[in-house]
Amino acid sequence: NFHLSFPYTFNYKKDTFMSVESGEDESISVYKCKGSPLLWDCIYRFRPFPNHQPADPLIWFQGEYWWLCFSIKNEMYLFYSLRPDVKDSWNAHNKNPITKDEEYSRNGGLIIKDSITYRVAQSSGFNNYGKRISLMEIKSISKDDYREEKVGNFFPRIKSSYNGIHTLFHKGNITVFDTWNYDKI
Repeated sequence: NFHLSFPYTFNYKKDTFMSVESGEDESISVYKCKGSPLLWDCIYRFRPFPNHQPADPLIWFQGEYWWLCFSIKNEMYLFYSLRPDVKDSWNAHNKNPITKDEEYSRNGGLIIKDSITYRVAQSSGFNNYGKRISLMEIKSISKDDYREEKVGNFFPRIKSSYNGIHTLFHKGNITVFDTWNYDKI
């Protein structure tokens, strides 16, 4: 009964899961695959802050913890857990909100390559959802610390009709991104 977006899949033990933004419900939904890419069960909805809509959640394993990263308005939040399949296992990071920067707080994807983790940050502009994405290399992540460094920007000028880019994911030999363009009048 509400909008779902920003699906992000991850594996835990031998199962495939998907985190989904369900901000209108003020939650992050986590689904478990039932053996087919078209069959999923919602195993929980995590509501980190009442009366707020978490956006663009990412869940990944790094170091000794599973990490959940999302934004609310212009603030980025981080939670950690020993396992991602149980709602009540998420603990708030000691430095939340991690950042209060509208240019870099909203997630646009995650890339893990050669043991380096890059959080993709999506930046909006006036009347331009997704004016740019930035690659933010995660330099340090623990219960008490989080540091990242911008290593590059990507602007959506693939073709002159593209005006925005929101997501960029890379896993194995597959890269996926999305763009949008103004309708021609």
